[in-house]
Amino acid sequence: MAFSRDYLTTYFQDDEMTARILNGKAVADELCNKITEIIAQYKVRPGLAVILVGDDEASKVYVERKKEKSLSLGMKGRILHMPEGSPQQILEAIQMYNTAPDIHGILVQLPLPKGIHTSQMIEKINPIKDVDGIHPFNLGKLMIGEPIYTPCTPQGCIRLLKHYNINPEGKRALIIGRSRIVGLPISFLLTHLNATVTLAHSHSSNLPQLLSEADIIVSAVGKPKLIGTNHLKPNVAILDVGINRINQQANNGQSVVGDVDFTPVSKVASAISPVPGGIGPMTVACLMYNTLKASFIQEGKTMPEQFFNF
Repeated sequence: MAFSRDYLTTYFQDDEMTARILNGKAVADELCNKITEIIAQYKVRPGLAVILVGDDEASKVYVERKKEKSLSLGMKGRILHMPEGSPQQILEAIQMYNTAPDIHGILVQLPLPKGIHTSQMIEKINPIKDVDGIHPFNLGKLMIGEPIYTPCTPQGCIRLLKHYNINPEGKRALIIGRSRIVGLPISFLLTHLNATVTLAHSHSSNLPQLLSEADIIVSAVGKPKLIGTNHLKPNVAILDVGINRINQQANNGQSVVGDVDFTPVSKVASAISPVPGGIGPMTVACLMYNTLKASFIQEGKTMPEQFFNF
């Protein structure tokens, strides 16, 4: 379902609401419009290949959205769907795209089916085509503050903060979740922006205290209503990365919600990203950005520095 800027503005208005809604859909649209302009101006055609293994329905939807978005921006989008794939078959597919001159970005859709070692697959992607930014080489470059490709979801979070002039410098930032896709890389990004960062996870025993101290919270756990109003500092800014499908009779049996209990928390927080319409669109837009950047790098074109600043 597509969400317009007007829809989001109207839907999330509430007389008691104090939080600004961090409209990821609108910010993502602005980024994608600029990507389209750059593609036309510099006459490049970035190519993105997505490898989908298994028949997870949510993954199929995500992959199709990425393909559709890449095509709509003037890119080349390919999906290689392997309903059943052995590790060797996946590695062969990665190598095929590693050597394909018209493919600048390779993404292996996660999670992979049980029994397939994720790190082994990711590490076989040529780092210069790793537009997800999660190859050990790229994560290492990010850690020292010299990223080639900033991972898509963390990049989307930082872009959203910047768009709404939420400056992490000197603030206490709490990240809940330590995955290589979201938690770890965003901890590096916020550290480089001079925030004081705490990385919490399933073994953290003092989450209420950490919540009460945080000026910025990023939740990427996948637990609906993990964060309520209890223990929150007034005027906290919250980025909700969680995607949770819950049964709901009023909405065709399922509804998508984040990790945050949105309505009550929006009356305490100063800013909050909705689910849907927040970090999700930003993630896809940042994947398109990384793919465009990859095409400039691999084709030896001079990049406009004012645009390629992530």
